Parts: sequence; C-alpha cells; structure tokens
Amino acid sequence: MNMKFHAAALAAAFLVFSCGSPAAENERIPDENEITEPQDDTQQENGNDGSGDPGSGGTGSGTARTDPYDPAKKPDPGVIEEPLVVLPRPQLTVMFYVTDTTGGHYIDRIKGAAVEYAGYTPQYDNGCEGWESFNGVSVRNISEFARMDVYFPAGEPDGKMVIICPGGSYSMVADVFEGMAGAYYLNPNGTTVGVLKYRLPNKTAAEAPVEDVLNAIRYSRSKASEWHIGKIGVLGTSAGGDKADFGVLLYPVITMGEGAHSDTRTNLLGYSSKYGSADEYAAAKVYYSQEKNVSPETPVTLVMYSENDGAVLPDYNGKAFYDALTENGTGSSVHVFPGGGHGWGFGTVELRGSDNIAEWRDDFFDVLFQFISSL
Repeated sequence: MNMKFHAAALAAAFLVFSCGSPAAENERIPDENEITEPQDDTQQENGNDGSGDPGSGGTGSGTARTDPYDPAKKPDPGVIEEPLVVLPRPQLTVMFYVTDTTGGHYIDRIKGAAVEYAGYTPQYDNGCEGWESFNGVSVRNISEFARMDVYFPAGEPDGKMVIICPGGSYSMVADVFEGMAGAYYLNPNGTTVGVLKYRLPNKTAAEAPVEDVLNAIRYSRSKASEWHIGKIGVLGTSAGGDKADFGVLLYPVITMGEGAHSDTRTNLLGYSSKYGSADEYAAAKVYYSQEKNVSPETPVTLVMYSENDGAVLPDYNGKAFYDALTENGTGSSVHVFPGGGHGWGFGTVELRGSDNIAEWRDDFFDVLFQFISSL
C-alpha cells in the first residue's frame, strides 16, 4: 500500500454516507480476525430492516417508472423510484480524467449544463469496463468517467462548499436521495454543493474513490475565487482528511474490523483470499479503519446517526469515530436520533412521500445548518 498517499488522505477511503445492502437486524457481524470467503458476489439493492435506504430504492413511496433509455446502449435497471419533486439540474459537471464525454460510456442525463475537464491522470484503475448504469436513483460501474456535479446557490454565496459523497456500500453511488437532494436543501442557505460520482473500488482498487475525493477538493480549491468559496467540507466521508476544512458524517461506516458492515468491507478490500496471508488481510482492515486513524489534525466533524441503526452498528462506527475525535481534541460534535434506523439521508416527505426520521427532520436540518454556518 502507498503509505504516503494514505497519510495525505488521513486514512481515507470511506464513502460512508450509506450502505446499499445493509445487514439485517439479526445478521451476525464477522469477528475482526475472521476471513470471509466469497459465497455470492451479487450485491442486493433493496434494504433491510425497514430503514428505507435511499441508495437502494428502500421503502420510500416515490413514483415508479421504467427506465426510458435504449436498453441496447446500456444495462436495463428495471423499475425505479423517482423523487416526487423535480430536482434542479447542476450548472456544471467536472470530469476529472477524460477529455470528452463520448466513447461508449453512458453519462447520466443529469449532468451539468456546462462541462469542464480537469485533465488529471488517475493513479489507480478499478477495472470497470463498459457502460455505466443509471436507474434514476443510483449510478454503477463508474470508471475513468469519475466526475463532480456542481450546484451553485441562486442567492449570495455563504463562502462554504460541501462535497457530497453519496453512499451505496461501494456497489453503487446513490446519486439522487443522498446527493442531488442534499444540494436541493443546502443551496438555499448559500452553500455551494458538489455531488461526487466516484469510482467504485470493485474489490480491486480501494484507493480509487479516495483519489477522486482528493481531486474533487483539489479542483474546488483551484476555483475558490471564481466559485466564491473559502472553506470546503466533505459530507458523507472521512476521505480527504487534512485536505478538507470540515466533515459531516451521516450513519457512517467507519471500521473494517469487528462490527464492520460486511458488504462494504468486501467491496472495498476484496475477499480475504486475495491476500497473501491472514496477517496481511488483518493489516488491511486496520489500515482502512477510520477510528484507528484520527489525529489532532483531523478536521472538525459533525457525526449524526440513529441509535437504533441495525445495519451499521453505531458502537463500532459512528460512536467509535466520535470518541476518537474527542480524544484527539478536534472540537467535533455528535447528534444521535432516537429512531430512524439506517439510510435516511435527505429522503424527506417532500421528496419521497415518507421519511424515516420525519419526527426529527427539522432537528436534523437545524443541527446541520448551524454547524456549517458556524465554520
């Protein structure tokens, strides 16, 4: 592993906003030292414990439709869920690595009205080939077409930019209810929002999504004057480390050891059989366990989760990470909801017709907005 890159990213690699295939309430969590061999390489898209994971269709009651695109040109995603409100289109899409958007890959219909090309050279290859699949809710099979959609506020900018890294257990990028919906609610406060469509590790390249987060921050910094931003934060991920000014974590997957979300760990690190020994696999799990990599230089972070999250166990993840932040004097904060389970994101009643934290949604927005405005 590239330890220098790891240090710069501060133990990055966790796009931890949500998990696309959460564990059931009674699913046994593998022991930290257990080596799990593959049984089924298929990732389930539908949730779990009734928490309604936005990244996977969940239990929201939006309008279902059949994908309108030509199935001869890309995979058929089947029946999908759409938001009840038409979400704004981004004003800009930044392509990190390619110099045009043609060439056989599918770029989803919600790309920006304008496109810019960063011209970066990727250091890592996740091995994904062929068409991207966009089912109106999430994107799969992202390769060198990694990109960031940028949403600018209509009013006076507040000087902050939030780069949202939607979740999906590293099997998908839950673009709508964890990405676009975030821009829908943050833009009116003057916050500029970037929604990152990062390369999935594909059980091959755990560094690939980290590199995309770092490049999103890098490009945004280069546009700070033009975009009227002074501070850049990352929502939904601890990737970026000291390269970001602040972080926001919602029901995060933090650990790769005991209490880990098994699908996320497998998608990120690959199966244990790819490692030369049990010790090597154990070292990889420690390397990518965020609670073990906090330092006093870790940016101030707001952590939010539900205490009854049965998919991503808070004691091993959100709580463990907050405890590490506190021990290192980062000035971070935590907000715990008494219910809601996992995967609520920005899936409000307005957008989905139902909301797993409806009772506390106003509280959620108050805490989030106050945190950002305080920076």
